[in-house]
Amino acid sequence: MKSYKILYQEDQHKNFSDYFKKENIDYIEGKINGSFAIQYNPQKLNSLLNEKEFFAKWIEYGIKQAIMTDQKFAFLILNLERIGISFLDCETNDGDNREIICDEDDRVSRELLLDLVSDEYKYILSATFFSKTHGRLQEIT
Repeated sequence: MKSYKILYQEDQHKNFSDYFKKENIDYIEGKINGSFAIQYNPQKLNSLLNEKEFFAKWIEYGIKQAIMTDQKFAFLILNLERIGISFLDCETNDGDNREIICDEDDRVSRELLLDLVSDEYKYILSATFFSKTHGRLQEIT
């Protein structure tokens, strides 16, 4: 089984995948402009990020890593009590925050959450949770 690191390129004027081609790095392009995935190998990714040219391009092109898929985000939100965490905030690619999935009483709406997850043009960039067990904030990007 292969694992992939999901990446998103903020600067759409350039194409980071051109650099992947040049360096002979396998990647998969996503449906949304600027989204792609590289096969995840912790040692190889760490080695790439330590290379000056690669890291400079990474910063220049505004590459962001997605650690959590929208489906995993939905799972966390729908299982907050069981997992022992509280949902504090999130940010989508459109700049929306927690209000996008909360009702008028500021509670997470299952229906709004599922609408967000099923929208192929919207996705979660980051989410902040509070661990009731450990008493600390955890931001996931």
